[in-house]
Amino acid sequence: MDKQRRADDGDTNGSAKKEAMQQQPPVSAPDDGARETSLKRSTDLLDLAPVAYFIFGRAGTILQSNFRGTNLLDCPAARLQGKKFGTFVSADSLPVFDAFLQRVFAGRNENTCEVTLLPMHQRPQLAVQIEAAIDTTGQTCSAVVLDITERKCMEATLRQSEERWKFALEGTGDGVWDWNVRTGELAYSTRWKEMLGHTDEEIPDLPEEWFKRVHPDDLSIAGTNQKNLLDGKTTTTAIELRMRCKDGRWKWILARGMVVSRDASGKPLRIVGTNSDISERRYMEDAIRQNEERWVLALEAAGLGVWDSNLLTGETTYSKRWKDILGFAEGEIGNASSEWMTRIHPEDMPSVIESFQQVLDLKKPSDSIEFRMLCKDGRWKWIYGTGMLVGCEASGKPLRIIGTNSDIDQRKQIEENLCMTMIELEGRRREAQSLAEMKSHFLNAASHDLRQPLYAA
Repeated sequence: MDKQRRADDGDTNGSAKKEAMQQQPPVSAPDDGARETSLKRSTDLLDLAPVAYFIFGRAGTILQSNFRGTNLLDCPAARLQGKKFGTFVSADSLPVFDAFLQRVFAGRNENTCEVTLLPMHQRPQLAVQIEAAIDTTGQTCSAVVLDITERKCMEATLRQSEERWKFALEGTGDGVWDWNVRTGELAYSTRWKEMLGHTDEEIPDLPEEWFKRVHPDDLSIAGTNQKNLLDGKTTTTAIELRMRCKDGRWKWILARGMVVSRDASGKPLRIVGTNSDISERRYMEDAIRQNEERWVLALEAAGLGVWDSNLLTGETTYSKRWKDILGFAEGEIGNASSEWMTRIHPEDMPSVIESFQQVLDLKKPSDSIEFRMLCKDGRWKWIYGTGMLVGCEASGKPLRIIGTNSDIDQRKQIEENLCMTMIELEGRRREAQSLAEMKSHFLNAASHDLRQPLYAA
């Protein structure tokens, strides 16, 4: 390749010299002193420029360069003039540079390219960016060459870093997406597409590919989530939604997103995130919920009101029957634990708290107690309540407790009536016993009084 370039350089040396001679100003006449001074001043200014500057001919021949340009190519100015710039470009980048020159001299707007320069004895291989514009003659072009080696190294390092975290995430089974908000491009990883049953080629990197697969019932959630990220209302987000697979099935997805860069005004420039397949978990949750609904319905069919308390959040769910027992409609009692405790009769509160605390302290797996609760109409109703712990952390901290309330007010009234009857009967028995004792005493006395005259006679 280098031999070929030297041969090409030799073949074109004559034409290069002619081209260079055409660019040389004519021999100055005594009255052209001002023009020479101006030209020298322009050359001096170019040497002071902080960037490498070149003038290329149509074949890429270097007709002129400033001080920075000679340093960049590590070649003296005397030897540089007349050489082709392509002889300093690596073999991989040479077609890119040749195509770039053709675009410039064709007058196209694509006047920027990036190429790699061959290493020289005093400098390593460099990556440079060339920006050129055709001159008014149409035979030459002016070019500015910037050393972008450090930037390219940083980009490569960043790219490797991003590839590492993407591979790490995909290693956990998550699919990765990367949204360039400014360009509108949304890149999906291979795992992201595989999760929905697609290959790499079947889904282009467009934002609409995401939304057209979201379940219609979940589109509003996805739209609100995207708007919150773009408006800067949140930096990170996570939502659960359904997405359509290639075979038409709906799969539950946990979609997380995070804004990683913004412009000066705070608007997001780039958002990255992951998709996790949570279908199995959702199916298990649905099965558990259905099972719970069945046993709640079974208990309610038996006349029991069910309550379910989340000890972490303080939220307690009350069944319809639980509310019916106290005379309330479905929407008249909320999900706070206070809805239960504030209706207990003050005289029964200590025993109820003690029973509840014994279950929480794991002293008993379950407990039951009778107490009175305030109804909607102001009456006190007797309740038979049960409670059982159903969830704990690994440390033993209680998480969830459930129980039932049953209406025993009628039974209590019967018991009270029976008790009153027994008390009344006991009173009557004692009264009859007292009367019998009085009667016996009277008869004994009468018998004695009757026997005395007989004894006397």
